[in-house]
Amino acid sequence: MFRSTFLTCLCATLAGCAGSSVDLNPVSNDQMTCKEPGPGASLEIRYLGSGGHLIRRGSTAIMTAPFFSNPGLFRVGVGRISPDPDRIDAAVEKIIGNGGRLDDVQAILVGHAHYDHLMDVPHVWREYTPNAKIFGSLTAEHILRGFDIPSDRIETLNSGAASNWAAGRWVSVGDVRFMAIQSEHAPHAFGIKLYGGEIREDLSRPPRRATGYREGQTFAFLIDFLDPDGSVAFRIHYQDSASNTPLGYPPALDGDDQRSTDVAIVCAASFSQVEGYPEGVLRAVDPRYVVLGHWEDFFISQEKPPRPVPMTDVAEFVTRTERVLPENSRWVLPKPHAVLRIEQCAE
Repeated sequence: MFRSTFLTCLCATLAGCAGSSVDLNPVSNDQMTCKEPGPGASLEIRYLGSGGHLIRRGSTAIMTAPFFSNPGLFRVGVGRISPDPDRIDAAVEKIIGNGGRLDDVQAILVGHAHYDHLMDVPHVWREYTPNAKIFGSLTAEHILRGFDIPSDRIETLNSGAASNWAAGRWVSVGDVRFMAIQSEHAPHAFGIKLYGGEIREDLSRPPRRATGYREGQTFAFLIDFLDPDGSVAFRIHYQDSASNTPLGYPPALDGDDQRSTDVAIVCAASFSQVEGYPEGVLRAVDPRYVVLGHWEDFFISQEKPPRPVPMTDVAEFVTRTERVLPENSRWVLPKPHAVLRIEQCAE
């Protein structure tokens, strides 16, 4: 544990002033329109910060790993951490106060089990999304059991996950379906990855330190929002961690499952620690709209102006994104709680 704690402090301290040197003007809201809009409802993506998103279309809403507590660097490195109910509740109030809601969320997708993806999920689930099911790895399930989340509200995805060469199983909730894809977590800095490994049995209590939130299997997700006739209205590819080529990329799909990607949600943090990210995944999914996620410093409160996560040159990430963007596609860098709307285009 001492080695992990030391490396946490070393990596983050040395990286503290190494973020982007360019003011990228992250947006508060954005809208992607079509020359010929389709008849269906638009897609709404509300960026929650870090790897978290609230994604809604019509009567179906899902979340990805909400995280609002943002404990400081010192606490993460050498102290104890736990969910901060006041910060979580304040963040949810922003969502609800801006015309949003959480009571209709049907699924929470967790790409890996590090604290900045899993620690706040139990409070959000218990207080605001009790009808949702939580989907993640076996390690995530074992950690969640330490928070007394009932086992029937958790579904593990290790079995049946796709690889980049073989399709996996679709999981359906409401008018959305998703497929987990085996991926990986990039090293945090200097080629060093913190908090790797698995947890193989249920915990009796929540982890008290960041080292207790082991990575487990990391997943990317292919997410389809469906029209009433079962056809795909919107396809999203979501990654909460940068990865080497081709881990996390969607497999080739057959028949009616073949479709272009409307939205790619990519992870800026640690992209320089792997090869060919985000270029490789953007070429693979060919999106018309790219959302840059996990780009801001999660060691500071969301009440403060966002700044790039340490050791991440967001301007370089944008430059590399622009090099491979398909024609008529665009990218957006959202502030936490920004609302992004994407119209359904006529074919």
